[in-house]
Amino acid sequence: MNQFRSKFSERLLAYLELRCRLGFKDGSVEFFLKEFDTYFFERANAGSLSQELAVSFATQNPTWTINYRAQRYRAVRLFSSYLATFDPNTPLL
Repeated sequence: MNQFRSKFSERLLAYLELRCRLGFKDGSVEFFLKEFDTYFFERANAGSLSQELAVSFATQNPTWTINYRAQRYRAVRLFSSYLATFDPNTPLL
C-alpha cells in the first residue's frame, strides 16, 4: 500500500522499493522521506523539488541537532538524484 500523498508519491515508493531490492536496510531514509512527503503535501503539493525546499524541510525545527538536520537533508538529496534520472529538470542537491 502506498502511504505517500504528495505528487512525488509514486516516485518515492519506487525509490524505496529499489533501495530495498539493492539491500539497503537503513530505515531512517524511509522515515525521513515519509516526513518529506507530508511536508510537501501540506504545502499545497505544488512546485518542484528544489534546494530551498530541501533545506526548509531539513531545518524546520531549530532545536534539532545539526546531525539530525543533515540526515533529513541527505534523505531528500538521495531521492533527488533518483528523481533526476526521470526528470532532467530536477536539481541535484
